[in-house]
Amino acid sequence: RRVPQLPFAPTATPIHPEDGFEAVAVAPVLGWLPVPNAATYQVQVSRGADFREDALVDTADALFPYYVPGQNYVLGSQTPLPFGTYWWRVRAKDGGGAVLGDWSAPRHFNLSRELMTGNRFDYAAPARPSTLLSNDSTNTLYDPALSLVADGTAAAPATFDVGNLHLIQDRVNEGPSVYNYYWSLAFGVSSTVAEPVSYGIYFDIDHQIDKGAPGDPRNKQIETHPRYRPNYALYIDRSGDSLNAFFYTWNGTSWDYGVPLANIGGKVWYDPATTAVQALIPYTTLVNEWNAFAGSLAVTVFSLNASGARMDSVPQQGSVLDNPAFVSDMPMPLYPFDTPLDNPFVFREMPSLRWRMPAFDSNDGYQIEIARDADFTVVLERWETYESGTSSLYAPAPAGFHPMIAYADDESYYWRVRVRHEQYDDRDRNKYDTGPWSPPMRFKLTSYQVGNPTISSSANVATTPTFLWDRVEGAAGYTLQISKGSDMKSLLINKKIDGNSYTPPPTLEDGVYYWRVAMRRANDVYGQWSPVFSFTKRSLAPQPLAPINGTVVNQQPTFSWAAVITNSTDVNGLRLAAPRYRLQWANNPEFQNATAVETDTTAYSLAERRSLEDGPWYCRVAMLDGDGRPGDYSPAQSFYKEYLQPTLIYPAQGSTPNPLYFEWSPLAGAAHYRIEVADNPAFNRSRTTSTASTRFTPLDALTASEYYWRVQMVDYDGKLGPQIEGRFGGNPQQPNDDPAVYLPLIPSY
Repeated sequence: RRVPQLPFAPTATPIHPEDGFEAVAVAPVLGWLPVPNAATYQVQVSRGADFREDALVDTADALFPYYVPGQNYVLGSQTPLPFGTYWWRVRAKDGGGAVLGDWSAPRHFNLSRELMTGNRFDYAAPARPSTLLSNDSTNTLYDPALSLVADGTAAAPATFDVGNLHLIQDRVNEGPSVYNYYWSLAFGVSSTVAEPVSYGIYFDIDHQIDKGAPGDPRNKQIETHPRYRPNYALYIDRSGDSLNAFFYTWNGTSWDYGVPLANIGGKVWYDPATTAVQALIPYTTLVNEWNAFAGSLAVTVFSLNASGARMDSVPQQGSVLDNPAFVSDMPMPLYPFDTPLDNPFVFREMPSLRWRMPAFDSNDGYQIEIARDADFTVVLERWETYESGTSSLYAPAPAGFHPMIAYADDESYYWRVRVRHEQYDDRDRNKYDTGPWSPPMRFKLTSYQVGNPTISSSANVATTPTFLWDRVEGAAGYTLQISKGSDMKSLLINKKIDGNSYTPPPTLEDGVYYWRVAMRRANDVYGQWSPVFSFTKRSLAPQPLAPINGTVVNQQPTFSWAAVITNSTDVNGLRLAAPRYRLQWANNPEFQNATAVETDTTAYSLAERRSLEDGPWYCRVAMLDGDGRPGDYSPAQSFYKEYLQPTLIYPAQGSTPNPLYFEWSPLAGAAHYRIEVADNPAFNRSRTTSTASTRFTPLDALTASEYYWRVQMVDYDGKLGPQIEGRFGGNPQQPNDDPAVYLPLIPSY
């Protein structure tokens, strides 16, 4: 998979983790924006925000814009970084070691020890009257080394000594089917006390500046760092082996009155065998839905003499309590790195979510949530894995998850994970504890645009084109949209496609079209749309062959044109693009009241009753697509249609025929002929006869001295051709005595 590339910045700029990140067991991966021309990046990690030389714990020249603290120990220690708060900053250097820009703004993270969870199947803590310091070899399900969170040092005088601090979460069996959940805390003390001693325990749950109490609940002169002000306090007063414990809560403005620990369900005792004090504090007393628990607990234990002076502490600290022991039961997210809101990198494929596998921790599995917001009010997916038995083995549980549903494109997503602990009641699998959620981690998801979107021909097409594009990794399919508008609001085609090409079955009418294509992660989850492309469909106009401009047609025309074909990507080579044609003709160039016919051939002869009168005519032809839509018409062709005049054969012009009959040449397209005879050139009172023959003999006697005659063809639709006139002398001899053929008369028009 391709890793998102970081943009460059003028100076090294931290991007992850966010300031105040809660890390568990190991330091987080530090990341920043790369700087142009940088060869290395100088990283400093310090226990103080001022980066004093004596506070530096790690410094390195990183080759990449990432670094994990603890790889180059200034103090020479080869052990992992201990718990506590760490500040870090970075700056770029060129190949010669010259600094490129200032130090980045410092950020800090809190590093916690892993907090164990007591469970009778996995991690069975010693029962009262023993303590967490017990090292009983017969209890194979408990190891005090795992519950140790801070080492104590000897104090003087010994009465006020505070030894090693152990802390776990413990599900304690206190009766049949009674399992109560406690914070179980124990620390070493002196076996004897020569005078009264008090042990104070401060709990900081949020690690925010000045969010806890600025002073002690008993008004002792104890100073704490503003970042670790206590939210809760437990005081244990010891006289000999007798203990009295009081619990205090900071309400935001003042300390509430101390409450005996027993009154809130807690317990405290001294164990002479382990010379330790142990307290059980109900779990929800410190962590509940109403407080701002950061996911880790910062704890300091100290001892006071009768006058209220602080004598010893664990962890060992100076006059100001500024180094509490951090413990956490959270799994630590590893990847993807937390993405700031300015999105220096985005994922184009759904990343797998990974976290650090906790150590032995009564771990039975994990719960995952993915949401649209950092508060997880809109959860998109939940996932859980666990083993069904009570085995202490949990390594097969995967410390990673890949979302099982498709996620929408161009969105922010947040994920978190928590530990699901072993069930504590073997009769009920649903009785189990969970740890706190890890910090929410954000990632931005977009997608690859389909590559090389194109059509099977140029942007000007004569037929509906085939749309093609490259395949995209992670695509479940694609969607093609075609619209008449560039805003893609009114869609003509909105097609889900499995492959990477598509030819729309419906043909498109001529015009300008817009299209785009996107990958789909699922049926209705779309990736990025491609840019909007346009193409123009303009059908090819047929090329007229006959009649063409300027011709005179002496009979009913036969219209013809060249077939429209276009190159095709089909394996068959050429494809007939026009299954049919539309032919129009009219007696005006505007084609008003035009006659139209459709044909699947490239020629058309006029049918009966459609013959053209003599005069000017116009014709044009267009191809029809598969849906019957016409393309562009060919240029209009003008022609003149005029039948020919018959040629007069007999009688000769001006002669006196004997015998008398009329004869003329035949004409193509003539259904019959119309002949007129009159004794005046105006053809008043003429005698009109129609005959199918080209010869006619009048039956009536012609007595005038001079006659005029004319003849014209008549086609099958009754359209008349031009007339031709003749003249002959009168009193001709009638061929009445000659044999004669009498033809039926055809009505004249």
